[in-house]
Amino acid sequence: MTRKKNICLALGMMVALVSCGGSDDTPSSAPDDIPAVDVTVGQDGIDMPESIEAEPTTLVAENQSGSPHQLYLARLNDGVTADKLSKALS
Repeated sequence: MTRKKNICLALGMMVALVSCGGSDDTPSSAPDDIPAVDVTVGQDGIDMPESIEAEPTTLVAENQSGSPHQLYLARLNDGVTADKLSKALS
């Protein structure tokens, strides 16, 4: 994935903050009644779905990169596109 796509995917979902520091802990699972979304952080970027339903969702983040990372997710306002966000951040 490209850096632009990673930024847009990470910022286009919902408001949340997940700290993905290296750990030997096994990722926890979501309660049965709340859908879970797997997010993998690697050396080449972030692997996650392009969209997430607008409902309570558990993010299960796994850092496979070997170094500490942080993952920020945000919902874009109506009318804000991934391209507009990318241009504003560059």
